[in-house]
Amino acid sequence: MPFRIVLADDHAMVKEGIRAWLESAPDMTIVGEAESGAGTLEIVRSVLPDVLVQDIRLPDMSGIEVVRRIRREFTPERLKILALSGSEQYSARSVLLAGANGYCAKEESRETLLEAVRWVFASNEEYISPLARKHYEASGEAIRKANLTTMELRVLALLKEPNSEMATILSLSEKTVRNYLSTIYAKLYVSSRFDAIKWAERYGLLD
Repeated sequence: MPFRIVLADDHAMVKEGIRAWLESAPDMTIVGEAESGAGTLEIVRSVLPDVLVQDIRLPDMSGIEVVRRIRREFTPERLKILALSGSEQYSARSVLLAGANGYCAKEESRETLLEAVRWVFASNEEYISPLARKHYEASGEAIRKANLTTMELRVLALLKEPNSEMATILSLSEKTVRNYLSTIYAKLYVSSRFDAIKWAERYGLLD
C-alpha cells in the first residue's frame, strides 16, 4: 500500500514539478497539498499523512516554525517530515533541531528526492541530501569542538526568541534557560547573546 504524503510549497511551478516526481513513484500517493504554514497545519491535522514534504520558505510563517508546531502534536515516529529548501538561508541542522526527520536541497535530482522520502518514511535516522551534507558536517565539527550538548543546541536554535518563549517551547523554567545560556556563552567564549547568535548563524543552528 503506498504511503501517504502531504506536499507543502507556495511556488506553483515548483510544487507541480515535485508532485510529478512523487506521483511517478508507485509506493507514494499525495493526499493533500498546501501553500502556507497555516494551510499545512490544517491539512496535516485533517488527513494525518505518513510523510509531510515541506518547503521551508512559506509566505505566512517560517517553515521551521511549522515543524515546531507539528512536533508539539505528532511524534517523529507518527509523522515523518522531509524539509525542502532551495535557499542557503536555511540549513539542514536548524531544520533537524526543530524536529524534521530529513532535509533535501531542491537542487537535488528526482532520484535523490525519492530516496529522501523513502528514507524518512522507513528509518528513524536523520536524512541529509548530498548537496547539504558538506555544510552540515562542517557545522558538526564546530559543535563537537565546542562540546555542546543536545539541549544546548536546542537552546542555541531559539536564541532569537525571548527567554520566556524559549522556556515554553523547551518545557523548562526561565531560570534553567538562563543557566543554559551562561554555560553556552562559556563554551563558545562569547560574552553576549548577540555574539552567540552570530556563532549559531555561522554554523547553521538558526533559521
